[in-house]
Amino acid sequence: MADALRLHLQRVPCRTYEKLQQWLKIKLDLNRHDIKENNFQESKSSGSSDDDDGGDDDYEAAPFYILLRSTDAFQKATARLPSHYLCPQAVLLSSTTGTHMNEKDAWGRHLTLTIPQDSKFMTDKEILNHLVPHAIDCRQYGKRSIKAYPAIKIVNLPQDANETFMRQILQPVNPIKISLRQTHSDGTGSSSAHIFFAEKNARQQAIDILQLDFCQNPIQITVRNRTSHKLVKKQIVPTLTELESKNSDTSTFLITATNRESALQIYKEIIPNLESSWQIGGSATVTVTHPHLYPDFDTLIQQIATKFEVQVQQQPLTQKQHKGHASIRCYFN
Repeated sequence: MADALRLHLQRVPCRTYEKLQQWLKIKLDLNRHDIKENNFQESKSSGSSDDDDGGDDDYEAAPFYILLRSTDAFQKATARLPSHYLCPQAVLLSSTTGTHMNEKDAWGRHLTLTIPQDSKFMTDKEILNHLVPHAIDCRQYGKRSIKAYPAIKIVNLPQDANETFMRQILQPVNPIKISLRQTHSDGTGSSSAHIFFAEKNARQQAIDILQLDFCQNPIQITVRNRTSHKLVKKQIVPTLTELESKNSDTSTFLITATNRESALQIYKEIIPNLESSWQIGGSATVTVTHPHLYPDFDTLIQQIATKFEVQVQQQPLTQKQHKGHASIRCYFN
């Protein structure tokens, strides 16, 4: 029933959630309480002045959806919505980067996915593409250090080598990052590169490509003679070495399922079949607005976690205070 009340939108000219509320009221006669859930993304840059209809000139928000609370609200909105604002569901789900709902509606729909460092790695968008239409959001907790990825170092490169040059050589392998450094800034000498890959198989494929041809052929560079300081030509051969990962970081993602049935399917079937080494578990948050009213709050929270055999972390919400007391958000995983 919930999915039947989901409205997929695109080309909405609003940069902020406040302006979206105005636009929805003017265009669709929807109020804030009519919307149960949404994944609208606010613009990080400030825009031009707003139009009378609540929109911004020449700006289009990324595709998003709103989930309405009632059939009446849904029918009212669809009757007033121009067709060019409707978004194909496949386009929407492949670009989701955030979901907003109250905690109660999220219970049973949040999953945590942990990818070990030595396992096949995917970005949040790549994971989401494997999970649609069963998931509407996948976000990574923090950022994985680039030094944790499989990498190689290549020395004796042409002095003018750039990222485009290196990517052409490595095709069809697609590194996640290429960092280049020149030995001298005056156009002499060679350059070197640190190249990072999403997984070890991609690194090995890149090594095979480079050793088959590129690292077999000498290149000519210009160097300055140490004695006479004159510029001379020199032949060098590109050489590569593997770089060890600097740490054993894992990557953790928060997945929001379309509904509780989809969450169960992701947990039991989809993730285990996608990659057996990945670890999938449940997640739920509870925000306590008056923790000071509980005589021994920390002990109580830990007892709840122990009873349900889960881990719990607490995060004070300093922006939400009641008479000097901060709210606390508890994450159960």
